[in-house]
Amino acid sequence: LSAFFATDLDFTLRHRGIRGLIVTGVATWACVLKTAFDAVELGYEVVVPADCCASPSVEDHEAALKVLERLRVLRPTADEVLDTVMR
Repeated sequence: LSAFFATDLDFTLRHRGIRGLIVTGVATWACVLKTAFDAVELGYEVVVPADCCASPSVEDHEAALKVLERLRVLRPTADEVLDTVMR
């Protein structure tokens, strides 16, 4: 499920002025994909560090990452994210 499903997450993020999200998790093909998709649809800038997610198989993981790429979700490594944040 998406982190946005049946929650006030969108309201809370907007109330705090948050415009971008870094999404990670243990199910790239499920929760990560759905949360990132919903975030994009809601207008957030989304980053999914590919090495901070997993799936039952490499094929599922790669397929989910390809979908995210088509959604224009950035897929840096965790190190690249940290380098950007720590500047």
